[in-house]
Amino acid sequence: MMLDANALLLDHFDRPRGGGAFPAGAPGVRRGEAGSERHGAMVRIELKTGADGRIEDSRFSAWGCAGTLACASLVTEWVRGRTLESLRTAEVRKLAEPLALPPERLYAPLMVEDALRQAARED
Repeated sequence: MMLDANALLLDHFDRPRGGGAFPAGAPGVRRGEAGSERHGAMVRIELKTGADGRIEDSRFSAWGCAGTLACASLVTEWVRGRTLESLRTAEVRKLAEPLALPPERLYAPLMVEDALRQAARED
């Protein structure tokens, strides 16, 4: 079945924002992962906090469908300026609507949500 993609999904899939990783050991960087390559979808979210505790930058690595990549890309923009505390209860699944993800692809924002919450967890 072909995924009907809207303009926002295609934009983030074709021109992902925040792709890649911060250098190993970079100060203020927190990481979270969800999914598995073995099951065909995985997301790693990295958050860089500033001195004020707010997210100043973020990165992602993802393997999976266009919805997974687009959702992870969109999240890297969405988190900037937010606090770690607010991200612990963030509902990334709400991004399924603007990305026009069909029900069979709703695992993508849920997986990104799990990775984001893991990265934002309390130490």
